[in-house]
Amino acid sequence: MDKWLELIIEIQSLAQNGLAYTNNAYDIERYKRLRDISAEMLSMKTEISLEKVKDLFCNETGYQTPKLDTRAAIFKDNKILLTHENDGTWSLPGGWVDVLESIKSNTVKEVKEETGLDVLAKKLIAVQDRNQHNKPVYAYGVCKVFVLCDVVGGQFEKNIETTEELKMHTLSHFSSVLVRAEELCICYQNRAATPKLSWKIEQGERVRLEGKNGAGKSSILKLIAGERLQYTGRLELASGLRISYVPQDTSFLKGNLFRYAKEQKVCESLLLAILRKLDFSREQFDKDLETYSEGQKKKVLLAKSLCQPAHLYVWDEPLNFIDVLSRVQIEDLLLASRPTLLFVEHDRAFRERIATKEITL
Repeated sequence: MDKWLELIIEIQSLAQNGLAYTNNAYDIERYKRLRDISAEMLSMKTEISLEKVKDLFCNETGYQTPKLDTRAAIFKDNKILLTHENDGTWSLPGGWVDVLESIKSNTVKEVKEETGLDVLAKKLIAVQDRNQHNKPVYAYGVCKVFVLCDVVGGQFEKNIETTEELKMHTLSHFSSVLVRAEELCICYQNRAATPKLSWKIEQGERVRLEGKNGAGKSSILKLIAGERLQYTGRLELASGLRISYVPQDTSFLKGNLFRYAKEQKVCESLLLAILRKLDFSREQFDKDLETYSEGQKKKVLLAKSLCQPAHLYVWDEPLNFIDVLSRVQIEDLLLASRPTLLFVEHDRAFRERIATKEITL
């Protein structure tokens, strides 16, 4: 392992352990600063944004221990079962051990989710320190636990978690300009809430809307998405323009995913497949959306948008509460699909990587 990476990991570990056991306010402040320093060092060394590093590297509490990853070894006729990954590689079915899952139950669950097979976990056959045997070395410890399993039922299903990539159903419009604003000003109670601005969104552009909190960014997105708001000036949308909108607010989500898909008139199976790709477990599908975390609710809104064919995607804070791996998936999807996009987002690294144009209020 790189010596600098060893030192960064040690500083982070010492800081996290200190935060777990100290009650002294001054020590807490010092340990937090040490953890921030380790994140800044790792960001500079890897050229990964500081926000992403903190999400992945500094998001745990308590005494620092390795993460657990279970893998199922399933043999038949002197052959072993492998699943196909997005990068073209093959691996044993498995994944991170979820909260409230044992090694046995997690192994059975992961095999079912990734292959469709029902298995019986018979015995533990190996434990591996990932960073001693695999590249690249992670900035956190991982113990891989290998479990011998027998197939007892089920049937093979397409692995949407690994072999299916996220896709956008972008539509082409006959007009090069999809949205045009002239001296546009949002008003509240007959008073101007935003400055008068003229701008346009051309097909293929990914436009970030910039401005201070309260500047009216979300209001402009709502107006374009069809919400009735008071304004002065002129706003023109291309004829027949189809818009897919992701609002910042998630409080309106109610019922389960099957009801939501029906209400939004999107393909149920596609919605669920996208959510599985965004790390939803099947157990969550029947739960009431009101019980979801804010990150899960935002994923539901994003998945709905990805189901909708559109000329223009309007996204308000799409990364709010979203985990780092899903963020990377969404970034890669946008760069690959090149949709026409108008968005507001506080994550600076995301804005700089995705946007091709900026409108400042």
